[in-house]
Amino acid sequence: MNNIWLVCKKEVQSFLKPSFFIVVALCSIYFGIYYYSILLEYASVSNEAQKGSHVLSFIDNLMVPYFSSINFVLLIACPLISIRLFADEYRFHTFELLLSSPLTSWQIVLGKYLSACIVVSGIVLLASLYVLTALYLLQVPTLQVIFGIIGLLLISYIYLAISLFASSLTSSVVLAGVISIVLCLFLWVLTIFRVDSDGAYISWAHNMWLGTHLIAFLKGGPDIKSISILSSYVFFFLFLCQQSVEMYRWK
Repeated sequence: MNNIWLVCKKEVQSFLKPSFFIVVALCSIYFGIYYYSILLEYASVSNEAQKGSHVLSFIDNLMVPYFSSINFVLLIACPLISIRLFADEYRFHTFELLLSSPLTSWQIVLGKYLSACIVVSGIVLLASLYVLTALYLLQVPTLQVIFGIIGLLLISYIYLAISLFASSLTSSVVLAGVISIVLCLFLWVLTIFRVDSDGAYISWAHNMWLGTHLIAFLKGGPDIKSISILSSYVFFFLFLCQQSVEMYRWK
């Protein structure tokens, strides 16, 4: 565990550059502007609905679109953050030093992955601050907001696991970025295949689609099925990454 933390600490320090803080600042500005605009729209539509004795759902009309926008940003940001973790090591021939150290393949992979998770968690929590303010201003289901944030964190961890695996395949940062974004998009494009010609859900595609589980977290809280599927994605791609590193060791 100490070896994993040492790798993690080294990688976190490598993230802390002016360019990273500029990206975080731009993300924060985008989240703030988007949340403000959607909040104004929600307030306007809500007032109209109350005149007709209708109550708008805070989850459906504010949280779902806002969290979808955060997800879109994460789908791009997570690959940009993690594709260099292995690709740069290969490119600058520093990976051989890691392999010659007493670190195992799993310790290297988990240390790098944990560092990316820490950085991305900060971005997700920053974006979530806008929603958390609503807890003091509106009568909203607190647990569902918290569960939604947890669901978003889990999905971002999937993006990171995919991107780390892509980074372990090549020394080209551009190629690693393309592979990771394509794989991340594939998990969302599955929505096209969720419904058959009769309008019924196709079980495997519905369960593999990330949106199914994000909406489950937002609307009903986590269940064992959603947590198991999301965790399986993370473990699967980390395992592939570890195998890729192990193959590099024996080259």
